[in-house]
Amino acid sequence: MLRLSRRLAWYRDRLAAMEPGEVRHRLGEQWRRHHDRVRPPLPQVPAGVSVPRLPLPLPRQAAPAWQQLNRSVAAGQWHWWGVDWPSATPPDWHLDPITGRRWQADAYCFDVPFRHLDGFGDIKYLWELNRLQSLPALAALGACGEAAAGALAKRLVLDWIAHNPPWRGVNWTSGIELALRAVSLVLTTTWLPQDLWTQAEQHTVVSALAAHGAWLQRYPSLFSSANNHRTAEALGLWTIGCACPDLPDAAAWRQEGGAALQAMAASQILPDGIGGEQSPTYTAFTLECLAFASRIGDLAGTPLPLKDALRRGGLALRWMVDTKGEVPAIGDDDESRVISEAPGREAQVARTLTLLAAETSDPALLPPQPVSAPLSALIWPPLTSAPEVLEGERCFADGGYSVARRSLAGRIAVLVADHGPLGFLSIAAHGHADATAVWMSLDDQPVFIDAGTYAYHAEPGSRDRFRATDVHNCLCIGGQSSSDSAGDFNWRRKARSWREAGEIWSLRHDGYQEPFGALTGRMIAPTPAGWRITDWLEGSGAGWPVSIGFTVHPALTITMDGSGWLIASTQEPLVRITSTGPLAVAIGCAPVSLRFGTQTSAQRLVAVGTLTSGQQQVWEIDVVARC
Repeated sequence: MLRLSRRLAWYRDRLAAMEPGEVRHRLGEQWRRHHDRVRPPLPQVPAGVSVPRLPLPLPRQAAPAWQQLNRSVAAGQWHWWGVDWPSATPPDWHLDPITGRRWQADAYCFDVPFRHLDGFGDIKYLWELNRLQSLPALAALGACGEAAAGALAKRLVLDWIAHNPPWRGVNWTSGIELALRAVSLVLTTTWLPQDLWTQAEQHTVVSALAAHGAWLQRYPSLFSSANNHRTAEALGLWTIGCACPDLPDAAAWRQEGGAALQAMAASQILPDGIGGEQSPTYTAFTLECLAFASRIGDLAGTPLPLKDALRRGGLALRWMVDTKGEVPAIGDDDESRVISEAPGREAQVARTLTLLAAETSDPALLPPQPVSAPLSALIWPPLTSAPEVLEGERCFADGGYSVARRSLAGRIAVLVADHGPLGFLSIAAHGHADATAVWMSLDDQPVFIDAGTYAYHAEPGSRDRFRATDVHNCLCIGGQSSSDSAGDFNWRRKARSWREAGEIWSLRHDGYQEPFGALTGRMIAPTPAGWRITDWLEGSGAGWPVSIGFTVHPALTITMDGSGWLIASTQEPLVRITSTGPLAVAIGCAPVSLRFGTQTSAQRLVAVGTLTSGQQQVWEIDVVARC
């Protein structure tokens, strides 16, 4: 009953976020789903078709990461986000590795309630496996002369197709999953020798790709869902249309996919380059989708005008990265990527910046440490230019971030402050309630961090806990978030944030105006040793119960240091903080998720008490010189 009530609440809140045009679209979509249950559109595939082969160079040398992946897959070892699948090759494509239960494999895809089904783990785990992003590396290894790896890639392709007929099972419910899988299949067949396939097998593979194209064209993510999902879906249509020109619908898929990619580049990458979804890692994923589409279009002789968006978005990311090429974990991060070098955590943003520099021929986009990624390098031959050094301040007014890059006490300090929208479109799906929050890194060490994402569909309550204001680096009133959640990917009430004109960062948000009658203010000013952060509230109330916190990376510790607090690594002190004002400051802890599916706790410096209108809590944040 509880699960049913949550499902009904989800539909209620989702409907409330829709404009009339979207309601009509959703009704039409439901009609198509009903029709396709009985008569799914399966495209006709001409006899004698060949598996797609993009005009990409063949690898000449086996990468160690490919060899390690091949050993793992051949041994039946599948592992993502700290979870091991039961040992098997091929794997069970419908097995939930969290619970050991199987998702329905033969049910009509839209009958599988993956968001609201009791007894299953987060569907993200299963979908990660079914993106087939391990297979291009195996195919590339096969092209280097390791025939067994190529044969294994082919075997897995055919096994997936055999166990996942079109429109059946949970692997056909989400367009972004179909799109990324289509890219994986096209890259796999590109790097496998064509004579490895029989004619019947080639027809089978192209038929599967055609079914993916038909699904993507029929069920686009539009209106409030037109976020990174729509970008990926457009990439899927574009890739299939370019790679399989003999299919009857290929031209239509190219046209629709290309138009959608251009539209998404304009809406997703704002004029100042910030990603509309308010998540740097989702921005990196969106930019990788656009870069792959741009590259495929150039190779096919049908270029897309995407490079301006790639430059804008790449430069905004470049301003945010630390010396290792990592960005602050702002908003959601599920580690999505188009090209996967190997399972596990990758230097995603640094790799994306490296390929963006290559795609745009712009060395200004290179990260401080360009990433040598062998699969990506086959698609985007890397630039050999030296990375540029960025210092100074920049306000991204469209996206709502201010960034400072400074040399302090022999370290490169990067401070980012949020004064932008909660998220993208009416549901702000991947945003967190982090209005006026700050993030800071020193060299390659994150210092002030975000709570992270942890999970999407599992563990009721965890989604809200990791998006809440009181686990972000900002002021919270009464333990209530500055924006109100209306579901795992939806927000009912959204705080409005802005930065006042002037060189000093003077930030405001109205997230507590309605529930508490208070306007929230934060001022950030540079000092010789770091920054001064001043927090206050404006309103007519007698006072408000508040907390102001700063969560530090789990690798760091906070200790008392005379009249202040010292943040240190195991090797040396990094930051000294002092605070003045009416609030009592103490060392606490907060949940953090450094990558999807994992969580731990970290120390958090928290000021607690009552703040009246006009009172200020002041923080002096000083970078400590190297020992």
